[in-house]
Amino acid sequence: MTKKPIHNREITIFFCLLTVIFSACNKSEKIEGGWIINQALYHNNPVIINLSSNAFDLHDDYTCSLPISENMINDILTGKGTWSCHENNDTIFCSIKTKNKIFNRNFRVLNYTVNKKPGLSPIIKATFTSDSLKLECTKISF
Repeated sequence: MTKKPIHNREITIFFCLLTVIFSACNKSEKIEGGWIINQALYHNNPVIINLSSNAFDLHDDYTCSLPISENMINDILTGKGTWSCHENNDTIFCSIKTKNKIFNRNFRVLNYTVNKKPGLSPIIKATFTSDSLKLECTKISF
């Protein structure tokens, strides 16, 4: 029995697949976790006061916990959903699917910045923008 040699084409395909897998993971890891909403504008109007909390969580199993507005308080499912992300032309996109009318949309993640100070956890900030919702956020880190 003779071994079949590995060709350059097969090696190239293998490394391309690894690159795609790891780059997708890195984007998810960047936005995965808890976020504090510093400012929320819905149709250019402040809405943070009308939300049940000023935080949301993008869990590692691609489910999410979301704040709900005053008029959704009786429907607990509006605080749950799923999320995904991808990158296109160096821009991260995050999609949230939920019954929550405010958060059920596709976001562009802009101004992603990491401020590192010696001896402290890094401060990570990002702006999640969509057609009608803009969230300026700080990532919760321990």
